[in-house]
Amino acid sequence: MEFGAANDLQFIHGKLDVGQAMSPPLIREVKNHMNRERTIIIDALPGTSCPVIESVKGSDVSLLVTEPTPFGL
Repeated sequence: MEFGAANDLQFIHGKLDVGQAMSPPLIREVKNHMNRERTIIIDALPGTSCPVIESVKGSDVSLLVTEPTPFGL
């Protein structure tokens, strides 16, 4: 994971190795480091795959992007 800040913004970045298929655990770890008293933006893949579900789980508001594929509908 990588952490950064600019002005009043904080940034947390989870990073997987090429071919590594364990994004839900990484997303949970990133979410564990978030300050829930601030506005949080989580950028995720389009569709309804497991990483997307993990990204929006527990959110108050979500803006979802879809695509015309079986996972996107």
